[in-house]
Amino acid sequence: MSDELIRSGAHDDALGSDGFVVMAFLLSWASGPGKRTWETSAAQISEEFGWGRNRERATRAIARAI
Repeated sequence: MSDELIRSGAHDDALGSDGFVVMAFLLSWASGPGKRTWETSAAQISEEFGWGRNRERATRAIARAI
């Protein structure tokens, strides 16, 4: 993760805090031991972060991360 993304990614005019969290989470799986791929479904992200069952928050966060 670049220094610039870390410094400015969570701002609302960039990824927003939820988008930043999703991006960091996905990158942590991609660069960790075994380089496991992660499914970017709203259901899985909602479950992982406890963001509610309607998945709207996770859907918005994934869209911002993209």
